[in-house]
Amino acid sequence: MSLGIKGKEILKESKYDLFRKAFIDSIMQRIGLEGQVGSDIRSIISKTLEEEKFDVIVDKLLRNITKETNLSKEDSLKALPILLEEDVVGEISKNLPGQVQKEKVMGKETEENEIYNKGKVNKLWGAINFKHLIGPKLSLVNDIFLLLKGSNAIRYTLLFGLSFLIIAALIFKSIYKALIVGLTLTEIPGESTITMIANILGGLGGFLIFFVSLTFIFEYILHLERSNKQVQDLVWNYFIKRK
Repeated sequence: MSLGIKGKEILKESKYDLFRKAFIDSIMQRIGLEGQVGSDIRSIISKTLEEEKFDVIVDKLLRNITKETNLSKEDSLKALPILLEEDVVGEISKNLPGQVQKEKVMGKETEENEIYNKGKVNKLWGAINFKHLIGPKLSLVNDIFLLLKGSNAIRYTLLFGLSFLIIAALIFKSIYKALIVGLTLTEIPGESTITMIANILGGLGGFLIFFVSLTFIFEYILHLERSNKQVQDLVWNYFIKRK
């Protein structure tokens, strides 16, 4: 948690503690219903703040931010989700072990960074270097590597596909022609036996690589679905334990 002195005072003065547990419960519920891997927790907090049952505390917090800082009403509205994220993200991380990832905030001059700086100057929070995202960090490249490592069939299929394309390129004496055959299954004109063989090898190589590519895509989609299901299960476990 990176709350600043002024940020803590504003939360206390607004009697935020009376709403905090209900607020966290609503965030968890929204994550379970709407949250997907890669969702920004701050966005989820912003939507939760729009719920009617939090109108009273939101009004108090906005009034006190405006009163205790030199932020405009518009900037106070932008600052509120950030302030509350700094307060609750630690608890959300505990409720979803291993499912809250940090993403470094880029140093570009953006409207968001302007709010970060204004909030820091007004001691609402300390340095904010990260965004917090739902779910494990996914990497298509990493998934491809693991799939190749764990499946001989996929690995050899890809190897044969590439080999056929390379042989076709050597016969055609053109990588471009081999790729045209492999990617579009369009024959290169020619009546010689060697050209026919190159067309067959190029087409077969392209088909095998296409098959492997589909496998990669389906595996990534399944991985994404499994990760979403894991987050949802943790959310429901949280509410079961609360009963």
